Amino acid sequence: MFLNKIWEPHWGGHNCTVDDNWETVHTQKPVYGTGVYIEAPCQHFTLPVFSDHNRRTLQFFYDEIT
Repeated sequence: MFLNKIWEPHWGGHNCTVDDNWETVHTQKPVYGTGVYIEAPCQHFTLPVFSDHNRRTLQFFYDEIT
């Protein structure tokens, strides 16, 4: 979940996911109070922050124990 109340898209820090062939990239800009759900396995990465700002996020990791 993105925790910065103010974040300009040109600052970077977007979450990105790609398909298995790296042909399609989906991006989610940081918007306060929104979350991004990624179900593994899934190729994903975060764009660098292109300014003097800190992107604040809260992350949860879930591992099913069998």
